[in-house]
Amino acid sequence: MQTNPKDITTASMIQYGFLALPIAFAGFPIYIHAPDYYASEFGASLSSLAAILLFLRLIDAVQDPLIGALSDHYKNQRATIILVAALCLALGFYLLFTPSKNIHLQIWFFATVLLVTTAYSILVINLTAIGGIWSSTKHQRTKIVMTREALALIGLLLAVCLPPILNTKIAPQLSFQWMSLLLLTLLLAALSVFLKWYKKNKTSIEQTKSSSTKLNPLRQLKSLSQETRYFLSIYGLSMLASSIPAILIIFFVRDFLNLPKFIGLFLILYFLTAAFAMSFWAKLSQTLDNKKQTWMIAMALAILSFIWVLFLKPGDLYAYSAICIISGFAFGAELALPPSILADQIAEQKKQEESAFLFSQLTLLTKLTAALSTAIIFPLLEFTGFQPSKENDANTLFVLVICYGGIPCLIKLGAIALLYFHPQSERIKER
Repeated sequence: MQTNPKDITTASMIQYGFLALPIAFAGFPIYIHAPDYYASEFGASLSSLAAILLFLRLIDAVQDPLIGALSDHYKNQRATIILVAALCLALGFYLLFTPSKNIHLQIWFFATVLLVTTAYSILVINLTAIGGIWSSTKHQRTKIVMTREALALIGLLLAVCLPPILNTKIAPQLSFQWMSLLLLTLLLAALSVFLKWYKKNKTSIEQTKSSSTKLNPLRQLKSLSQETRYFLSIYGLSMLASSIPAILIIFFVRDFLNLPKFIGLFLILYFLTAAFAMSFWAKLSQTLDNKKQTWMIAMALAILSFIWVLFLKPGDLYAYSAICIISGFAFGAELALPPSILADQIAEQKKQEESAFLFSQLTLLTKLTAALSTAIIFPLLEFTGFQPSKENDANTLFVLVICYGGIPCLIKLGAIALLYFHPQSERIKER
């Protein structure tokens, strides 16, 4: 039995979503700082890191759906699963940024990223699945997602701000050790809050006394509805467009704009605007009574704002700040609406018993698109002669700008086209 929306208070949503804060705090350095850290501090080649990340995502292609299926199968033990995964995340994060001198650098990178991303997937999949089946109304589901993602953005902003601040006082490796200690503290605090909340709401989340879900991920993949497959294809394209700037922002700001001291500021502007924008997009989707149409408007705004990256020049502090604010505003819809849309589909198709498996597809696509963008863009930049934190010629920097601003806009346009011109578009625009 799902909880009546009148029974869900803001305080309860915060207690549920608080765990997203340390998860996001850990996630940002994994995908953004770690490759640059290994390349800049230890001389690892971008191509080797890209190959490792791509191989890890191929593992995810098998692993994440299995995590989702196992989580559904053992849904009555979700509290224990989340507790163990959180401790593994803290351990893996520390090890990732403290490479052993006795083990080959790339092997260490592979093993520690695998541990961290596996724990990360378990936490995200289970937390998202719990939120997806908690309420019985579509607008309440959006509020639950907004609360969770807003708290996640706070964690992300902490992860953005701390490294530049710490690096002014101490060496990068020591700064990440301090971040590891903070992550452990945040996780313990969040787990305390979450487990108390979970115990109170257990009966409304664990909808059966014992698990009856059959552990068969291949069957579940084959049984995905056409509507869900269609939604996931759009989400994948949109995430690919977003992941390319994410992996390149440090290079773009430091090596093209020549504004390395402002990297933290730009990221804060982007994500803080996204956090405030989520309520706007939620209200717009309620006014239009159409989450997918609202999502399409947001993607169009993202293109209209980000295309101006192609016209920037070194030192354009204010112009790039404006781009960060407007594109961040558009990104707020990407955070709030897709998980809510999938939660609606789960309710409509009565697939609550497979909620973790279905939400694992979002986690998988997010990681696959990040790896795909790394596997394509990093070798391309290395082929053109790009070197992080060093002098690069005009042609190399031109390629960097095209990769950072031009390619993502084209991909995002493809996502809009798929949403609007697909044969099922009329049905989707009516929903």
